[in-house]
Amino acid sequence: MDRRMYLAAVSGIGLSGLAGCSMLSSNSNEGSTTPTPTIVEGPAQFTDYKIEPPGNAAVDTPVSVTVSAFNYGSQAGGVSATLAAVEGAQSISKPVKLTDVDSGSRGETAVELEFSVGDEFVLGVFETPPSSTPQAMEKPVTTSTVTVGPKEKPVGETFDLNEQLRATLTDVTYRHGIEYKTEKQGFFSSETVAGTTLPQSGNVLAVLQFEVENKGTEPVSVNSTSFSMNGSSLLPDLDGVPMDAAATVDGTPLSGTSVKGGQNIRGWLLGAVPKPQAKNGTSVEWQRDERKTTPERAWTVESRDIPSFSLETWEKLGDQVTGSYTQHVTVKNTGKATGTFYGSLDYRHDQGNWKSLSRFKADLDPDQSKTFDVKNSYLSVGTVDFRLRPFGKTDSVEITAPKLSFGEKARIPNGEIRVNDLQTQSSYVVDSGWGGTTYTPDNGDAFLFAYVEFIPDSGDVTNMPDDDHFSIRANGTIHPESGSLKGPMDSPIEGRFYRSALSGSQIRAKEPWTGWISFDVPSDVTPENTTVILEKEYNDRGVSKVEWSKK
Repeated sequence: MDRRMYLAAVSGIGLSGLAGCSMLSSNSNEGSTTPTPTIVEGPAQFTDYKIEPPGNAAVDTPVSVTVSAFNYGSQAGGVSATLAAVEGAQSISKPVKLTDVDSGSRGETAVELEFSVGDEFVLGVFETPPSSTPQAMEKPVTTSTVTVGPKEKPVGETFDLNEQLRATLTDVTYRHGIEYKTEKQGFFSSETVAGTTLPQSGNVLAVLQFEVENKGTEPVSVNSTSFSMNGSSLLPDLDGVPMDAAATVDGTPLSGTSVKGGQNIRGWLLGAVPKPQAKNGTSVEWQRDERKTTPERAWTVESRDIPSFSLETWEKLGDQVTGSYTQHVTVKNTGKATGTFYGSLDYRHDQGNWKSLSRFKADLDPDQSKTFDVKNSYLSVGTVDFRLRPFGKTDSVEITAPKLSFGEKARIPNGEIRVNDLQTQSSYVVDSGWGGTTYTPDNGDAFLFAYVEFIPDSGDVTNMPDDDHFSIRANGTIHPESGSLKGPMDSPIEGRFYRSALSGSQIRAKEPWTGWISFDVPSDVTPENTTVILEKEYNDRGVSKVEWSKK
């Protein structure tokens, strides 16, 4: 709590009491066991001061505070003192005067206070010395604490927030998700981005509908940070997306809205509260200042039945090779009211950014369950993390490269591919029309050739594997592809070398794109002890990897 110490700078006020006073109490009222003072001869003298405030007070509502003291002089008389705020967010200083208090008796008086801000205040009594010599106020002779809370009204009632703004909280509805849709701008184009804002596990979202009136003549902006729900700040956006992108909330967001003089507008704010508070009753508060003390206004929100969604089962993947798999998520409404469940299964690859794999939405009656089937292709090797919102559950799996036999097809991004017909040759001949040209390996005893067949899903050549994405492993050694060789070959193998297409006009969906790849190898490398490896990195999909060998 942002408290400030207020010691009322009252001229002539200090700790010394009336002449002859020697028994001033400096203890708080709480737990005070001060014995009855002995009566002494002479004029009235006072000790054992007590402050009796109400246990709780409300902002902008007058309260009565009783201040009393014991006269241990042998004569009747009175005393003057000051009741001031020792701690709290408001400066308070009120005169206290006790008169005609009999000897051996306690005199008391009522001091009327009104607090303009909410806070926990420590009130203290300071005695007034008879002399007019100015003295700084020091420790109070006694203190007591009073908690000043907000002025409360039910939903549907109106509060004057300040001299200009008047607000009515007209309705509160609870949601388990808010759908949004917005345009994401790129360098040359834009795309529509849709998503769902979900509450944290154990919470529920609250849509707060307001009617706001400007009683003044000058425009005033509505500051959403002045509002809270059950002491928690309201949400500033929808997962980083502006509030006005909300697609499933009627009306317009209120935050930052300028209200013209004499204008009356409607709008909404978004909060989040734990489910038990939504069920048992909560409050929407307004803060007059920025000190983060107790709010000054509060609308009480009644208890109600709400839907409550629990996770029954999540059938996880477990470690897999690249391929297509289905996860099953079953959710049940364990609450007493019908409602709409929102959720999402998100994933990320190798600690990258989270992406939505599937968004869930279903209207469920009490005790009704719903199973969501989430199918997806995982074509990149590495670690894939999953999170299941709003339940706060996570999972992590390892995706590894498939190990296939020569001739078997593998699914990779934008198509299928296979490698077959491995053979070794000491050289090959290209017939240029003026006699054949023979080529031999630059870095080995022979060439190892393999035939590649790629069947594309589309004409997207950017996602097409090239010859240098292949390598082989033989006898524990990795050999890269030979590089740019002359072709096409005429003998002892016929055909062109495999290269990726240069443009989309060269390649068509579902039509095979084929050719030979070659590797310079030593004489002990044979098709029987060779593994062909395809490894290609995709900008947005990680690394795709496949291995073929003779089984």
